[in-house]
Amino acid sequence: MKSLQPAVWRGTLRYGLLAILTMGAAGPSLAARTSESANTAAGVAEILFEEGKRRYDRGNYEDAEHEFRKLLLIQPAHQGARDYLALIHRSRQQRAEAIEASLDSLVEVQPAAPRTGDAEPSQAAPTPSARPPVSTVPDKAAEKRMSAMEAAMAAALGRIEAAESAERSIVETPATTEEAPRIPVAAARVARVGQIGLFIDDVEVPLQRPIQVVDGEPRIPLRDLAAARYVSLIELGQGQYQLVFPNGEIKSIALSTPGDEPMLTEQEVGDFFGVETLFDPGRQAFVVRTITSGDFRTYVVEKSAEELQEEAAQEALAQRASAPAEFSGEIPEAARPDIDLTGRVSYGYRDPHLRPSDRTLIYGVTGRAYDFDVRGESSRKDRGGIFDHDYTYLNLSKPDLFIGLFDQSTNLYPLRGQSESVTGLKLRKAWDQGLATSFLGGMTETVVPGTTRQVKYLGHLFQVGQEMQPADWARLNTSVLLLENEVDLPELVATSTLPRQNLVSFADLTLDFPYDLGLSTSLARADYAPDNDSKARKGDWDVRVNPFWETERSSLGVTYELVGDRYASVENPVNYNDFEGWNLYANHQFNDRLSASAYGFLYGNNVDDEPHRITQDNQALSLSTNYRLPWEHTVALSFSDFLSDPSGPDPGSSNRTRLYRTDYAMPFAWDTRLLLNYNHLRTHQPSASDSYSHAFGGSIFKGFGWGSSIYLSELLTRSVFEDSPDNWNSTTSFNVNYEIKPNLSVYWNTSYTRNATEEAVGADTLAGATGMRWQMSPERALTAEYSVGSYDIDRERGRSPSDWSVFVLLSQSFGFRSQPAFGSIAGRVVQDANGNGRAEPGEPGVIEAVVLLDTSGRQAVTTEAGYFSFSRVVPGPHTVTLDPASLPETWTVRESAQRVSVGRNKRLAMTFVIQEAGAVSARVFLDGNGDGQFQDTEEPLEGIAVVLQPGEQFRRSSDDGLAEFEQVMPGRYVVQLYEEDLPVGYALTSERERAIEVEPGATIGEIPFAVQLLTTP
Repeated sequence: MKSLQPAVWRGTLRYGLLAILTMGAAGPSLAARTSESANTAAGVAEILFEEGKRRYDRGNYEDAEHEFRKLLLIQPAHQGARDYLALIHRSRQQRAEAIEASLDSLVEVQPAAPRTGDAEPSQAAPTPSARPPVSTVPDKAAEKRMSAMEAAMAAALGRIEAAESAERSIVETPATTEEAPRIPVAAARVARVGQIGLFIDDVEVPLQRPIQVVDGEPRIPLRDLAAARYVSLIELGQGQYQLVFPNGEIKSIALSTPGDEPMLTEQEVGDFFGVETLFDPGRQAFVVRTITSGDFRTYVVEKSAEELQEEAAQEALAQRASAPAEFSGEIPEAARPDIDLTGRVSYGYRDPHLRPSDRTLIYGVTGRAYDFDVRGESSRKDRGGIFDHDYTYLNLSKPDLFIGLFDQSTNLYPLRGQSESVTGLKLRKAWDQGLATSFLGGMTETVVPGTTRQVKYLGHLFQVGQEMQPADWARLNTSVLLLENEVDLPELVATSTLPRQNLVSFADLTLDFPYDLGLSTSLARADYAPDNDSKARKGDWDVRVNPFWETERSSLGVTYELVGDRYASVENPVNYNDFEGWNLYANHQFNDRLSASAYGFLYGNNVDDEPHRITQDNQALSLSTNYRLPWEHTVALSFSDFLSDPSGPDPGSSNRTRLYRTDYAMPFAWDTRLLLNYNHLRTHQPSASDSYSHAFGGSIFKGFGWGSSIYLSELLTRSVFEDSPDNWNSTTSFNVNYEIKPNLSVYWNTSYTRNATEEAVGADTLAGATGMRWQMSPERALTAEYSVGSYDIDRERGRSPSDWSVFVLLSQSFGFRSQPAFGSIAGRVVQDANGNGRAEPGEPGVIEAVVLLDTSGRQAVTTEAGYFSFSRVVPGPHTVTLDPASLPETWTVRESAQRVSVGRNKRLAMTFVIQEAGAVSARVFLDGNGDGQFQDTEEPLEGIAVVLQPGEQFRRSSDDGLAEFEQVMPGRYVVQLYEEDLPVGYALTSERERAIEVEPGATIGEIPFAVQLLTTP
């Protein structure tokens, strides 16, 4: 609170009443708000739809369903939400059927006999070694309590155990695309080290070091896990390591349990390698699921034609659900139109029976134009039968710029008391690091009393301001304002004291100190020359200093202010001048239920002690507290004391007023809210009559939702005077608001007042209003009201009210919107005929190639010349992908996915260049004669991994020793043998890696990798 609190109260009340009256006239005009509500609902629907899709894509089907159902409450016909809900329902049925089938397939098994011999090369995963018998009949209640991942892994492990037998292996159907190797020798059986096996995806990994269990928690050997994941391990010492992943990523790690043999906890495995884990001590398994792996499974069953058709239907449904919006209600923010304005015209007519009628015509506009928020309004009022201009303003704003045009009455802070009307321009530009510059220029009109009659001054106004924040704890605002006035009529020059020229300087500094302390200071200085004494230069000051302490629950501060006579202000209204004072304020929130506040001030005017003026010394104290009781009961207590003590020539009587007030709120019958209050007011005037009063009040409020409510209140006041009859006053109010339907509501407000004294019966009066608000269409609204200001029951009984009025307000909205600012993508898929890797004129296009836009399901098929396009693309980043499967045989693309950025109303051009692929093959064999070349009599080696880099492609040698790479992009490569795959006792005698260059359409065949048996020393 500040020392000018009474003035602020009066100013706030004045402007608040103006705002209420304006809203009362314009508020019933619902057309603009209805249009705005429609846009808001569409925006909310778009947000809910995108949030639901995001959660669906992550597999959070319950949350996704919740978002889509919320959307349907706003837009019941939203087809995208309905499609996704259908997908969720179908997926839920399928998951339930799959889980039930898995549970039914689990049976008890006997111990498996030790396995011997080698597995066949076609086996996708070796089976675990023998273990003691474990029951695989699941506890269904426990299984349902497990997480989705645990349940899937546990069921898979159960199926592995159920399928174990002496010589039985689990066979997968061969995949069309070969995956990266998961174990050094795919065809070899795993010999366990220790009791616990390590499973990566669906394959058990051989270990050189056992998995340990410490206090029930597993410890996994880092070296073995890194080798299985093809991660290089660099030891830095003191438990510090670096992991070098195949894609080149380097991650530094620190182990929680360092030692000679580094071991990882389960949490560290997940954090360091980016995988999901599950430790199952009952089945003696530690399971790792990589992010790119599929579900943990033991076999693949070929899908039936019905299942394939169902999958195709679901895919089509998903594409339709993700299709771009095709109507304006779902235009995303990034593609909003450059111009989207809503205008409103309202005409109001009021005809009071006892006063002249008045009319008001208001034009308004709101919305966006390019990057600016637009808000403007112009009002004309009927004065004496002629529409005259009342006010006009137009504001254009964005985060760093404000442009304002205005013609209205305004407060020219820090200038005070010199303007009734201003026409001008205001600019404010925000810069980096808390800097902002403002400019104000315009013309003013001011009318003041002169020595003979009213004098009108026409002025020219200029103001420049600077805001800055040199540090996080300091903020400084400064401005300089110059106003030059000229008298409208020459004969009235020098007949008033208004300045002909006034230069006002202003500065405001706020400092933040440690411990929640702060200091705010303001200074305004006016240097002016009065019109009736232009040779004299006078000064006027307004100074304010406010140290304060503020926390989340408490505030404490003191303010000192010295206000000059007339023309400088730090935000004070015109009628507060020439005073000096202090005020102290404190607030504290003790807990969530109890709060208290205190306020006091002491000030006086006539700072210069001029003997001919009355000096008014005032002081006030206010205390209040609020306590929230259980069961939604609330009690508030307040006390205030005000003393006004005038002095000087004929000052009048001093006046002291004390007010005690209690408010109590609580729930009441029929789901209503009851408020009770009591006031005790005591007034002491030494030179006049003392008095006191008691006031009891109560009110009941009941809201029915949808805008309907009932309000009933009663206030009874008894006033006691020393030398005059006591007075009784009672006021009863009853208000009803009823919404017949969403676009039509009616209201009825009435009040009854009775006054009486001990010596005479007072008047009984009624007042009230009834009316309706009708939204005839989204653009048109009508409000009509009949009101009675005062009806004396005794004097006007049997007659119609004389103090009545009729009010009608009709408003019409209209909109203007440019086309949405969608972008577009146009491109071409070109065959690189000359093999230079670039698209050049004359090279042919590729027909019927499929190009995908993001993951929304939108796709385009190229024309005969290879062209494709996407329209209505939301501005922003996108990924455009060329489907390699749609390209001609033996042709491929180096970068199938391109990341692009689409601008507003921009067309983005792009090109995919495809090249004829080459082929590479290598042969792994036992070099019997040591010449490094393969002969038909030499034995090929099967199951050895050969890697083609870059790209980390690999193939395993077949039974003839060949590892073949097809669809190889032209370029330079390195072909490398994975030596860890060689049988024990054998070594590579040729080069470990070979550098090659693949030409378009060329085949590089049978790169030899010679292997020989090591000789013992």
